[in-house]
Amino acid sequence: MKHLRTIFTTFFLVMVISHFHQTFSQTEWTKYNNGDPVLLAGSAGEWDDNGFVGLSVIVDGTTYKMWYGAWNGTTFRIGYATSPDGINWTKYNDPSTPNPPFAESDPVLNPGPGAFESGWVYGPQVYFDGTIYHMWYAGTDGNHDRVGYATSTDGGITWEKDTLNNPVINLGSPGRWDDASVDPGPVLFNGTNYEMIYNGYDGFIYQGGYATSIDGFTWNKEFPDPIFVVGADTSWNYPRVNPSAVVYNSYDSLYYLFYSGGDLFDWKIGYATAPAFSGPWAKDSLILLDSSAAAFPGVIYDPDDSLYKMWYSGDGIEYATAPINIPTSIEEERFDEIPTDFTLSQNYPNPFNPTTKIKYSVPQASKVQFKVFDVLGNEIEILVNDEKQAGTYELTWNAINLPSGVYFYQLNAVDPSTGSGQSFISTKKMILLK
Repeated sequence: MKHLRTIFTTFFLVMVISHFHQTFSQTEWTKYNNGDPVLLAGSAGEWDDNGFVGLSVIVDGTTYKMWYGAWNGTTFRIGYATSPDGINWTKYNDPSTPNPPFAESDPVLNPGPGAFESGWVYGPQVYFDGTIYHMWYAGTDGNHDRVGYATSTDGGITWEKDTLNNPVINLGSPGRWDDASVDPGPVLFNGTNYEMIYNGYDGFIYQGGYATSIDGFTWNKEFPDPIFVVGADTSWNYPRVNPSAVVYNSYDSLYYLFYSGGDLFDWKIGYATAPAFSGPWAKDSLILLDSSAAAFPGVIYDPDDSLYKMWYSGDGIEYATAPINIPTSIEEERFDEIPTDFTLSQNYPNPFNPTTKIKYSVPQASKVQFKVFDVLGNEIEILVNDEKQAGTYELTWNAINLPSGVYFYQLNAVDPSTGSGQSFISTKKMILLK
């Protein structure tokens, strides 16, 4: 199997010759089994024996589904695989096509019949609306890429191309930043419209543009300029940035865009954030995966595991995970009765998973600090750091992002004007049991 850098170098040289409060910077991505691929190229002579370019992953019920671009050194096609866990994948195989190049598995989307896709199809982006699977894919005639559209009603195996409207996103006019090629990027349905951050190419630089559609096949490019741009010419994400996946984080109300960047020989994966799908996007300087051959990530968030899960093109299709840094949510309620003493109550329930309530009372206006520590005495979080009027308060604390274990919470209250006078400090133990 060719190394990914060899595949990308060959692929893009062909194209050039023919027409040419929280961030992930706090998070470590863990490669599955030290980078072993979870999906391998086919055996020699198979349609996918030379590796992968571009993929899309969704979870339908309890099944992970992946559509991926693969090639045999001559032609790109789109394949399909399923998995119960995101790690152990089974390629789709139609037993009615036993002969090479389809003996081991079968593509689900082939080039043609449109002239714009007569050469290759690859780079799928798939969205499931609950009934119909929608796919946007890159089709090329050997000179330029354009975006095609297809739908499936049998779970993502049999695809019907929209030959009436294809290609659904076309090249920009001469001189524009997307006049050489356009490829699909992340797609979101916002309840009214589809939104896409598509890839545009001017013969040297790849960047991301923004388009919308009411039906999936009539697309409007919303801005004349790209919304996701390359870095400086000395940076790792020059001369290309290829947006591949977007995940919305409801905890910090930000969109996270995952992209691959680099030159023909050195690919890495990074991310950016924005308050809206259309931007403005702020790239983080962190390189999430740096193996010199990591590209075209497909990313989902799994709420059951509180994990981001990423599949990406490398030596085969590889897999990595990262915990989401969910901020521990804090709600506080104040009761009207005025207590006569400082008190700190035992949390309830205890043990808890993952929320618990804690009551405390201050009989006078006080500067209150309420902290949580782990069993080694390390400060985990400051829940309260504020001046409080006399009263009884109840905290509801959600520790969903913390591991099981013993924790301690401490209340420290002093006179806010002098820092002296009547004061109170108390510490209690609680147990998080997941």
